[in-house]
Order: sequence, then structure tokens, then C-alpha cells
Amino acid sequence: MLELIFLELIEFGFFEAFCNWSNPTLTLLIYLCVLIGAVVQYLLLKKCQKRVFRFGLIGLCAIYILVSEYAMNFITGWDRFGIIVLYGFVICILLGTVIMTIIQWIKNRKQNKNSANN
Repeated sequence: MLELIFLELIEFGFFEAFCNWSNPTLTLLIYLCVLIGAVVQYLLLKKCQKRVFRFGLIGLCAIYILVSEYAMNFITGWDRFGIIVLYGFVICILLGTVIMTIIQWIKNRKQNKNSANN
């Protein structure tokens, strides 16, 4: 039976750390993962010419999510907790990459619109 790790993270309150500073270490780690995802995606979008490499980080995050969902059917004990925590941080990195991709897409559309008007 497929268990959704994302739902377990919500039950644990992992995503409450975005706005709840009662555990500052966890909150800073979450924001750091979002920032790392955004910076790496920004660099990939600026430096890479091939579309495959531009969205490589999103693909790697998606692969980890699928593999960990599958692995949770076989792993027991405290090893599950490690996978759940890493899964949460990968979700935060994915959030940063998606935010940066949307920002760059909007920026490129505005630049293309301005260059077409001139």
C-alpha cells in the first residue's frame, strides 16, 4: 500500500516551521533549503543553454520523491524517520526551484514584451 510521506510531514508539523519560530534551527534549515534550491535553479537557468540541464534540479527532486515513496513500503524503524526528514528538505528545495523558475519566466516575458514594444 502506498503511503504518502507528504501527509506524514503535515501530521508531524514540518511545514508549520515556515511561520512558527518556536524551533529556530528547523525554521532556518527549511528557509536555507528553499534558498539553496532558488540559487541553484537561478544559476542553472542563467548558465545552461540546454533545456534538460535547466530543469535538472527539479528532475532530481522528483526522482528522490518517487524513490522515497517506493522505499517507504520496505523500510522500517528509525530509518523511516531519516527518509521523512530528507523528504521534507527535498520538498523545500523543490519549492525554491519552482519559485525561481516562475520568477525567471515572468522576468523573461516582461523583457520580451518590452523588446517587442521598442
